[in-house]
Amino acid sequence: FSYVEGDQFTNGIFDRVVIHSDESGAITRAENVDFKTDRIHSGNTIEQATEHHRPQLETYRNALAKIVGIDVAAIELKLLFTDVPQLVQL
Repeated sequence: FSYVEGDQFTNGIFDRVVIHSDESGAITRAENVDFKTDRIHSGNTIEQATEHHRPQLETYRNALAKIVGIDVAAIELKLLFTDVPQLVQL
């Protein structure tokens, strides 16, 4: 995806987006799942890795909201750490 907000140009690649819609087909909410290969250990905990990636996921949330036309509050953010494995909801 690529989009411009104000004077900021942003582009990226969604790993996985799940779109939920109602009976009429209107999009009601979405989930953005980002896969991460970080090595998780005592010097880089899940919590630390999650906070490290939070700004990226917030940017992705804003982009997805614009692309599908829903409020940012209707988008769940999730990180899937493949090293552990563990799914973390932001």
